[in-house]
Amino acid sequence: MTRNRRAYGRAERFTYTQVFSSHYKSFMNGNIARPPIVRPQRPRRRLRTRKTAFQLGVPSEIVTTDAATNHALARIAQLESRVGLPRGKPRRRNRSRARAFRRTGPNGSMKTLHNVEPCTLHYASALLDPEYTPCGACIPYGYPQPSQKAKAFLRGKMVLGTTGFGFCLFTPPLGNDTACIATTTSTSVGGVGNALNTYTNQTNFAMAKLPFTSAQLTNPANPLTGRFVAGLVKVRYAGTEAGRNGTVLCLEEPDHNSLVSSNFSIFSSDINGLNERPMPEGQWHTVKWSGPRNRVETEYTASAAGSSGCMLLFASGTAGDVYDIEAYCHCEYVGTPTTGSSSTGTDMDGYSKVMSVVTNAAASEPLNDFNFKGVFTDVLSSLGTSAGNLVKQHGIRVLSEMMSPTLANVGRNLLEY
Repeated sequence: MTRNRRAYGRAERFTYTQVFSSHYKSFMNGNIARPPIVRPQRPRRRLRTRKTAFQLGVPSEIVTTDAATNHALARIAQLESRVGLPRGKPRRRNRSRARAFRRTGPNGSMKTLHNVEPCTLHYASALLDPEYTPCGACIPYGYPQPSQKAKAFLRGKMVLGTTGFGFCLFTPPLGNDTACIATTTSTSVGGVGNALNTYTNQTNFAMAKLPFTSAQLTNPANPLTGRFVAGLVKVRYAGTEAGRNGTVLCLEEPDHNSLVSSNFSIFSSDINGLNERPMPEGQWHTVKWSGPRNRVETEYTASAAGSSGCMLLFASGTAGDVYDIEAYCHCEYVGTPTTGSSSTGTDMDGYSKVMSVVTNAAASEPLNDFNFKGVFTDVLSSLGTSAGNLVKQHGIRVLSEMMSPTLANVGRNLLEY
C-alpha cells in the first residue's frame, strides 16, 4: 500500500512497510498506542559564500568580527554613496565638498543634511562644554573682524561661614586682574535674609591666565576691546562622607541681571534654579553660561568684566564645610595690543538656531554636566546636520580642533561616531 505526500514543495513516496517496519507488529499487537509520525526533512539549502570586509569596502577602522555587521555596514556605505543620484547613473567625480549630504529619516524618507560653518560649531561646543572645547571659539555674530582668542581657568576654595551658608558668585571676566569670583570663607557671617554683598570676610579670585589686564582694556592710547564667549563655574563637596549634608542651589539669572544685592529668600524661589544634594565621589555642581541675553553682551567692550554676578552656586550645610571651585572661560579681543589674531566667522542663521535651542534649554534649569549632551543633539537637529555629516564635512583632525571630545561621540549609529 502506497501513498503520495507533498512536503515543502516536493513530492515524496512512502510505503507503510518501510516507514513502520520497526513498529508494525507492536502496533498491531497493541503494545504501543500509535507509531511515530516520520516527516521528510527539509532539503538543505546551499549557503552563500560571504565576502570579506575588505571585499565589501568596509573601512578598516570599523571592521568587526561579525560577518552580519560587516554586511550591514557595507550596505549602508553603498546606499550613502548613491544618495541623490538617479538610478543607473554613475557617481560623478570631483564633486564640491559644499554639497549637502542626505540621510534616511525615521520613516524611511530622505532628508537633507546641511553643512555647518566652523565658527558656529566651535561656538556651540564652547557653550555646552567650555572645559574641554579647544581654544579658538568666537561669537558668530557681528562684523567678521579678526580677533585674538583666549581660554583660561582658575581653581579655588569655598568655605561655609559661621552660620552654615556660603556661595560662589561668578562674573564673566575680560581682564586677568579683575575679580571674577566672590566667595565666602570660614569667618563669613550672613544668613538667608542677607544680600550677598553684605556677607562679611569674602575672598575673590581672578582669571589670571587671560592675556590682558584691566588697565590695558581701559587705556585709550592703545584701543583694546573684548567680549566674553563662553564659560562655566562649578563646585564640589570636599569634606568627609560622614559630614556630607545640606543643599546646593545652582542658578543662572535668566536675564543676566546682577545677583549681588539679592538674598537667598529671593533667588531660591527662581524657577530657573536647581537644588541638589552635595554629590558623592567628587561629582560637580555646574552652572554654564548659556549665551548673550542682549545686544551689549554680543559686542566688544572696553570694560574689564561682563555682566556682573549673574551665575551663582549657593550652599547650605555645616559651618566650615569646604567646597572646591573651578571656573573656565573663552574670550576674544580686538585692538592694537592683540597678537596672533585669527579669522572670526559670521553666521547669523546658525547663530540664531544655536541660541534658540540653548536658551530654551536653560529656561528650566542651568546648563550642567547632566543635560548638555542632550542639548547638543537638539542643536545638531536644529542645524540640520548630524555628527556623521560633521566628520564628512570637516574631517576628524579639523573637527577635533573645534569640538569637545565629550560631544564628538553624540550620534545615532556606528557610522556617526
